Amino acid sequence: MKLFNSKTLWNFPIAKAAIGKIKEVYTNKGLPTTILYIIFIVIGFKVFVINGIIFILNYLFKLNIEYGPVLYYIFGVQLL
Repeated sequence: MKLFNSKTLWNFPIAKAAIGKIKEVYTNKGLPTTILYIIFIVIGFKVFVINGIIFILNYLFKLNIEYGPVLYYIFGVQLL
């Protein structure tokens, strides 16, 4: 059973487009560039979307949610 076909109940067009773009990058640029591209997408999503949501929650509701320390958990680098 394929993940994305016309008979599948769960059809996610955004995921389908993202997987298509990743396949295109892999076909044209190779595996190392594709890995960097995926890392760029994951870090970009984390920085802009997740931190943006945390900022809005902190601003609107006066919460004190800390931003995700990704660099600390992955590389052991503490910025502040």
